[in-house]
Amino acid sequence: MIASYIKKIIFLMSFVCIVCVSFGMYYYSKFLQNHAIDIGLHACICEFNPLCDTEPILNIFKNNWHALVEDVDYSPEFMMQNRTPDNDEKHFGILVIKVIREKNKLAAFTAYYMKTPEEGIVLFLAVDHNFRGKRYGYKLMQYALKELKYMGAKSVGLWVLINNIPARKIYRELGFIEKVYDERESVYLEYNANF
Repeated sequence: MIASYIKKIIFLMSFVCIVCVSFGMYYYSKFLQNHAIDIGLHACICEFNPLCDTEPILNIFKNNWHALVEDVDYSPEFMMQNRTPDNDEKHFGILVIKVIREKNKLAAFTAYYMKTPEEGIVLFLAVDHNFRGKRYGYKLMQYALKELKYMGAKSVGLWVLINNIPARKIYRELGFIEKVYDERESVYLEYNANF
């Protein structure tokens, strides 16, 4: 009689566990779907996932170091780990990182933040060379601009190399205006988010 009672308890506990796991998997998949934006071509804009996105982003940095970074001591690992545009501890956690995944492979990423309550900065926008020509840079920048405007930005700025013609074309299409040229062969562009 006790053995029968124990079997029923074990069966009931197993059933509850299966229901809980199933509900958790369902909720998790719905949560991810609500936070990924489908952009066609089996691609979506998603939150940065340190476990699967760090290595592909480091490869993009490695292959495009001169276009992305001017300081040889810059650490993309530190930036991603601390979500910060610099080494100042009070900026830890302010950097937003979004990625585009195509068929579960990282195709592009952007990193942006609010420098002041009304000024947003796009720190990085880069597309893996295997995924260029699909307008991913344009789509990711559109997304970043919309998010920064939502965060309160009245203007958004970024630096780009003067010889990066494809990127400058995208920025002009989106409404950026070239403001300042510097001795490092870069140009500062600004977007008026009030439009």
